[in-house]
Order: sequence, then structure tokens, then C-alpha cells
Amino acid sequence: MAFELTGLLAATFTPMKANGDVDYDKIEQYCEFLSKEGIKQIYVNGTTGEGPSLTVEERMKLAECWVKGGKKNGRLSKVVIQVGGTCLKDSITMAKHAESIGADAVSTLPPLYFTVATPQDLVDHVRTVAAAAPNTPMYYYHIPFRSGVNIDMEQLLVLGRDQVPSLRGIKFTDKNLVSMSACLRTKDAQGRNFNIVFGSDEQMMGAMAMGADGAIGSTYNWMSGTFRRLLNKLGKGDLKGALVEQHRSQDVVKQIFKFAEKTNGIGSTLKVVMSLVGLDLGPVRQPMRELKPEDKEAYFNILKDMGFMDWRKD
Repeated sequence: MAFELTGLLAATFTPMKANGDVDYDKIEQYCEFLSKEGIKQIYVNGTTGEGPSLTVEERMKLAECWVKGGKKNGRLSKVVIQVGGTCLKDSITMAKHAESIGADAVSTLPPLYFTVATPQDLVDHVRTVAAAAPNTPMYYYHIPFRSGVNIDMEQLLVLGRDQVPSLRGIKFTDKNLVSMSACLRTKDAQGRNFNIVFGSDEQMMGAMAMGADGAIGSTYNWMSGTFRRLLNKLGKGDLKGALVEQHRSQDVVKQIFKFAEKTNGIGSTLKVVMSLVGLDLGPVRQPMRELKPEDKEAYFNILKDMGFMDWRKD
């Protein structure tokens, strides 16, 4: 049976100490937290995890901690490690390392800063990274509003199926559901549909209704119950009930972006919610900033007033 990502995957935050060092010791507690939240699959060192702001050594040690901690007592069933960045040799090193420690899948961004212009350029990049972990499923990370690379994903798959043997699918973080749908209908070299996992939490209902296999997102860390209810209701044909849950997530995301205007990005306003629900993972790295105490209090009060603490869990 082909490897497949389905259901919810939490894009993990990176625990930090007050001085900005990675707090690896927090991973054990974080694993236990996710397990209790009903999360069994994770995506490590992506945008939520501030992967591009971490050193190669930090990223590899985080990968080791997550694989070791996640597999303990079967708490996590699938650990995906994101290895993309600005330096191809670093990506190769991290992909090789991810396979050596038993990661379930690897994922890569396009090359950042010096980037690619054509579908074949992108396939060449993915092929080179994937070759460093030939026995591990590869997922391309499509996030054009961050990476600046908005190449046709259907073309990536059509070209990649014959050139990248381990290419299994895409982490599709884009709101172009027509493009996503085309990817879902594209088959690999073995005649199987590619595995497409959606990455925009506030639009998940639409993506799943159009056939997305699963979803990877930041808010699944602390609002997984809302999305499990959404999936359950959608599966039963209860569109009105599913929409209630999606609207709840959209109300939260609206506040995330509103307060992010004060922090130079949503990284801080996503991560700080972890402290509200019982697990403080520390600050974010520059150039993002922390919320001022008065803004944090206002933010938390808005979330509480909308009922977030009541309906975030099952």
C-alpha cells in the first residue's frame, strides 16, 4: 500500500528559551500535549516551526527529538520533516539525516532567495533533495505567498512522476482550489493518485469537499477538536454543521492576523495561543516580535469571549 497522509497533521512550533535558544527538553512535554489533543501526525520545521530561521544543526536535532519522542509509546504515527531553505547542500544534508533517523516522510520548499523559474527547474531541485533520502516519501511544499514560487503544481507532478521516484505528493498551502483539484486528479508513475494535503486552515472545508486527502496546519495544535467535528459533519453530509466549525476557525484566524500587525507576522500570534491552552513554548525569533503584555491580554480576552476555550477541543 502506498504511503499516504490523511486527516489532520499539526505543523509544530519550535520551543524556544527566553534567550532565543531552542528548548529541546520541551519536545517531550509537547508530544504528550499533542497526544492528549488527539493529534497523531506532525509536520516539523516548516513555516510554523520557523524552519528557515533555524540552523541546520538545530533543525536536525529537532527532527531527532520529534522522531524519538513521537514514536515513544506510539504517541505519533507519522513525523514529516521539512528540509528546504536557501542552501541546496543543507537540504541534502537534512534529507539524508531525516531518513537515517526514521522520519516517515520528508518535504522541501523550493530554493529560497535564488529561486526557480520553470516547472523543470523546480523538478530538478526536488529530485536532487529527494535523492538524498531515496527510501522516504517526498512532499513538495507549495506556499507561493511565502516562497515567491507560483509554478503550476499539476506540471510539477506530471514532470516529477517520471523524474522523482519518491515524489508522493504536495503540501498545498494556497487558496487556489482549482489548481489543487487538478493535482488530486494527477496520477503517479504507478497509476496512483498523488497525495495532496491542504495547508490553509481557514479554508479546509472547501478543500476537503473537493477531495483533499488531509490537512496540515498551525491551528490544529490547539484547535483540533473543532476540525475533527468539521470533518465528521462533512463526512455525514451535514454541511450546515460543518460550516459552523469552519466559521469558528475563521473567526480565530481573523484575530491571529489582526494582532499579527503588531508582531511582524503571524508566527507570534499563533504560537502564543499555546500558552493560553496550557503549554508555553516561549518566544519567536527575529524579525518576528512578541506581543506586548497589554496586547496579549486583549487578544486572549477576545478568544475567550468568542468561546474558543469551550469549543477548541472535542
